[in-house]
Amino acid sequence: MSNKRRNDKIDDSTERQSQAGVADAESLSQKVMDIGVAALRDELSKGIDTALQIMKDELTKQSTETMNQMDERITLVEQRVSALESQATASACTHEVEETEAIKRDAREAIVIANDVEQYT
Repeated sequence: MSNKRRNDKIDDSTERQSQAGVADAESLSQKVMDIGVAALRDELSKGIDTALQIMKDELTKQSTETMNQMDERITLVEQRVSALESQATASACTHEVEETEAIKRDAREAIVIANDVEQYT
């Protein structure tokens, strides 16, 4: 019986060592997985940060270009409005001068006709 006990003890000891080895292997594999996940997380975070920075730069560039184009268009429209206002003012003045000249002609004609009528009578 003592051999049997010794063999049982050896089997128990071997089984414990085997279980301890499995536990160590699980612990080690868990650490390796944690390190791998952390590395992947860092890599993914860097990739996302880089992509966001590229998108931010592109949006800033596009918005700046759009604002510059809008400024140019506004400037052109302002210039056209100023030119049209100048033409309208000049045109209105010219029209008023022509109208005044026409009234003067009519008045002279009326004076001449009145004078002729006075002399006829």
